[in-house]
Amino acid sequence: MYLNILTTVLKAKAVDSTHKHRKPAKMVSVISKVVGLALVLLLGCVVWLPSAVAQDLPDEPIETLEGMEVSGTVSVQEERKFSIPKPDTTTIMPLSGLIAADIPKTPTVSQDGPKIVRDSIADRKGMWKFVRSIIREERPISIVEPDTTTIVPLNGLVVATIPKTPTVSRETSKMVRDSIADRKGLRKPVRLIKSERPLYPQVARREGWEGTVVLRIIVGTGGDVENVITQTSSGHPALDESAAQSVKTWRFAPAKDGEFPIATKVDLPVRFSLDEYGIQFSQPEPEPEPEPVREKKPARLIKSERPDYPQVARKEGWEGTVVLRITIGTGGDVENVITQTSSGYPALDESAAQSVKTWRFAPAKDGEFPIATKVDLPVRFSLDEYGIQFSQPEPEPEPEPVREKKPARLIKSERPDYPQVARKEGWEGTVVLRITIGTGGDVENVITQTSSGYPALDESAAQSVKTWQFDPAKDGDVPIATSVDLPVRFDLEEYKDQ
Repeated sequence: MYLNILTTVLKAKAVDSTHKHRKPAKMVSVISKVVGLALVLLLGCVVWLPSAVAQDLPDEPIETLEGMEVSGTVSVQEERKFSIPKPDTTTIMPLSGLIAADIPKTPTVSQDGPKIVRDSIADRKGMWKFVRSIIREERPISIVEPDTTTIVPLNGLVVATIPKTPTVSRETSKMVRDSIADRKGLRKPVRLIKSERPLYPQVARREGWEGTVVLRIIVGTGGDVENVITQTSSGHPALDESAAQSVKTWRFAPAKDGEFPIATKVDLPVRFSLDEYGIQFSQPEPEPEPEPVREKKPARLIKSERPDYPQVARKEGWEGTVVLRITIGTGGDVENVITQTSSGYPALDESAAQSVKTWRFAPAKDGEFPIATKVDLPVRFSLDEYGIQFSQPEPEPEPEPVREKKPARLIKSERPDYPQVARKEGWEGTVVLRITIGTGGDVENVITQTSSGYPALDESAAQSVKTWQFDPAKDGDVPIATSVDLPVRFDLEEYKDQ
């Protein structure tokens, strides 16, 4: 197939060149045959050389592409190898059915995680340049599970082409891990280096608390405890807190993936046991049984007399209930009486108190022992209960109708003279005079209640008011004397007409 293609291409170039340079067609035919023979020899080497070398190699296990583990934690320094299954050398395959793969030398990084895949056959046989010279087409990785029940011809083999450009996963920026270390059991777990026993809280010692708390800790790449979370509580917060505070100070040898330290989550149980800590816990002494409760008996009335109903209360028809707080001694006598709630009438309250002081009681008891006690005792006063006939008092005579009072009324007045000195000096003001108006309407007395500030004005007002006449005040139809506060104003503007 390749021979036919190359012959066609060369013929096309020869024809093109004949048009340009006018060379004979015979020369083109000779050149085509020479080139074709050279290609046959080269391709024969491709088929013969792998089979010949494969027979000389020892039978070592070679990792197949299907079995290769693609991990997101492959080390960049570690090189991975894969190989194309050996061709069947017992049969002769046509040259046109051969598919060659271009395996780049450049290490590539998978999108799932950094890793390097290289061709072990190319490494051993030094065929990089030869294979790369044939096909430069890059194809995506395609892993096809082979059907083991049938024989797959060489031209049906799927060949993977690894892109030349290294790519880094966008999903993670964590430290690269070595999948070979995972597969060969080279991962090293976290190892405790330094620890201190947590303190046993005093309250836990005193109460005898024990338990195991499981802490989920994150051990960083430097071996420090970066975070502590209580995964399972011991049932006592004091123990959980003590364990967490202590574990934060512990030191670890960090876990390793190959030769690379990695952060790790670890569930760490911490046990609190009084025996392991050498603590002697003594059970608290049982509380003494309480003494049997003695039955208390209240005071009981033995002898009493009804209080006297005061005469004034009978006459006025007073009724009510007075509440007395009495103190009954151990002998049953009333030792003290206090009015707790009054009946509203002191005569009834006093009568009740005097009567109760003579009463006799069986004292209150605590078990068999008499005790003093206070009792609130109501005493009721009711005319019906006492058999007292109460007659309503005669109604009081109706009061005489109130006579209408009328104030005094001015009948005749003259404006007081404005003194010349006041006019000249420009004095103004108001004087308040308290005048007494007699039953005849005359002004009987004049007193300066509030001065205007100028004696001349006050005197002029008093002299003028004494001449005034009034209709006297009356109580009903009877004239009466009355006192009135009378203001007299002196204003130059009002006196302009004089």
